[in-house]
Amino acid sequence: MKKRIVKKVLGLALETDRALLAEVAPGAGGRRQLAAVAEFLFPPGAGLTQPAALGAALGDFLRQHGIGTRDVIIGLSARTLMTRYCAVPPAAIDMALANLRLQAESAFATDAQNVTVDFAGELPSGAAAAGLLVATSHTVVAQCRELAAAAHLRLRAVTATTPALGGVTTEAPHDVLVVNAASSGAELYLTRDGTPLQLRYVALPAEEEAAVVSLAAEIRRTLAGHPAGEQPWVLAVWDELQARRNVGEPLQERLGLHVATPRLDAVVAATDREAPRFSPAVAVALAGAAGTLPVDFLHSRLAPPPGRTKRRRIAWAAALGVTLLLALIVTVYHLRQRQASLALMQARLAALRPQVRQAKAALSRLNVVRSWHSGSPQLLACFSALTNVFPADHSIYATSLMLRHARLDQLTGKAIRERQVLDLRDRMNAALGFTDVRVVDVREAGPTSRQYEFSIAFKFHAPE
Repeated sequence: MKKRIVKKVLGLALETDRALLAEVAPGAGGRRQLAAVAEFLFPPGAGLTQPAALGAALGDFLRQHGIGTRDVIIGLSARTLMTRYCAVPPAAIDMALANLRLQAESAFATDAQNVTVDFAGELPSGAAAAGLLVATSHTVVAQCRELAAAAHLRLRAVTATTPALGGVTTEAPHDVLVVNAASSGAELYLTRDGTPLQLRYVALPAEEEAAVVSLAAEIRRTLAGHPAGEQPWVLAVWDELQARRNVGEPLQERLGLHVATPRLDAVVAATDREAPRFSPAVAVALAGAAGTLPVDFLHSRLAPPPGRTKRRRIAWAAALGVTLLLALIVTVYHLRQRQASLALMQARLAALRPQVRQAKAALSRLNVVRSWHSGSPQLLACFSALTNVFPADHSIYATSLMLRHARLDQLTGKAIRERQVLDLRDRMNAALGFTDVRVVDVREAGPTSRQYEFSIAFKFHAPE
């Protein structure tokens, strides 16, 4: 939905057992103002799978709280979404959309007939583009329609909550990981120069310190696949419970990244002190009001053009049938040729078997001699260098070593403290022979273990 909504609009951020509500209205100077916020807890036994009962309860809730807005934008949690990063070459808009439809059919092939897909990202005409294919099931969209109808609301759009939240994150305009943290989990939305790269949901433990540790590990894992560009990664943390806790500082200490705490009053006029708790719903409402929704499953840009779907399917079926027939003819022809070639090769192989046995015996003797040759100490030199950089107190030790000549070697092991892994990395960087040393992963070994598992990648060349 790209059309702006001039009057009031209700943003509804759906979660598993509740919905955050935010009513946004036009304000002075063209700036939107927050008219009302509320938290709707689902009645016992009711959920999105019972949309009629849930919608009736929502309608009663809105009347009790004096929220009279009829136009609603529903935001979905990342739990109900599937995503896939994709890129398209320079092309006209119609060609780019056709390319994205083909990529969506491939990405969600097993559910292609049961999902609605939209594209999160810009599509400039004649230029290359990249972004996320975002999909949800037809069932979820139908449930949202029924929910709105039962609550006597006009459903304007169904979008994704956290990407909408990323759209109002003005504190970090370049490379940013938006963290939408709640009491039971968090959603991570990674963008580079405004281009979406990844969207995922992570469950978190109930205990606060354990939740921070788990969240830091998930953020580290997310960023490991996306090295920083010219600008370092910035964490923008929208924390529902920030009035009672501070997640930003512990994350900054653990990750060594700048953590920004976005301000809701930077994008909407709000007087309610509880307003930041409802930032996801506010973001959904603002995006809907401004016509800047990241995705819209009711009006997807990837929906097939009207009236052409049936003809396209017939054409594809005919082309597929002709292709399969030609492939069958070619396969039979090549099969007969290869059978004749196989018989000839088997005869030649039988004649060469005595020579092969002699060559294998000679090679075996040569390998024994080569293992003692002084000009190939690479493996022993690597073992010696690694032994020298490990401390003698056995508080950190290796469990495996993988040497790959053309790529980075990899060392894995366990440590009592996370800091010991960083000290080991520094000692390797300082030692002769090691280059490109970096920590790939550090995580807790298990829920009951006090150790950390780690993985370090490096290159090694034996000093002359």
